[in-house]
Amino acid sequence: HFIFEIEAHNPKSEDPWDYTNYLMLMDLGGKEPRLIKEMNIGKVTTWTSALDRIFLYNLKKDQLDVLTTYFEPSHHPLGDVIKANKGKIDFTRMYPHPYLPCAILSGGETGAFCLNWGTNKDKSAHPLFSRAKQFSFSPDGKWVTFRKKIALNTEKTYLMPVSEKYPHYLGTPILLFNK
Repeated sequence: HFIFEIEAHNPKSEDPWDYTNYLMLMDLGGKEPRLIKEMNIGKVTTWTSALDRIFLYNLKKDQLDVLTTYFEPSHHPLGDVIKANKGKIDFTRMYPHPYLPCAILSGGETGAFCLNWGTNKDKSAHPLFSRAKQFSFSPDGKWVTFRKKIALNTEKTYLMPVSEKYPHYLGTPILLFNK
């Protein structure tokens, strides 16, 4: 099964902004693709699939919904921590760690944040960096890379170790690429 985001333009409209986005759960295991389920997510919703859940974040409503991978309402502690920090964080993208109880949220005006939901961790939002984007955890979860805008046409790429031994799971950034 695969989840696709499809941007569907209104064929009866001349307006290039007259569209909506859909998530489509597809079965590609047979001879022909088969649509299992479809969900209209509108124009202003970002999403990520992680931790056996789908996290939908409506930017306009500042609302997070957690779903199963079959688009059914669900629950996850990450959703609780985001809701508890509502008004303190601004984000457009979520990057949950593959197995540790933490996630990086970025894309807002106030920079990137780390959130934890581990039993012995502080569950408040911890600021990381301003103007940081494109976070990506390694498959084994031991590293995270990201880009940070330094000036108008200058970005740097960093690598950061990830471990339970760090207070917020994230170590000191290491510069990888300086252009």
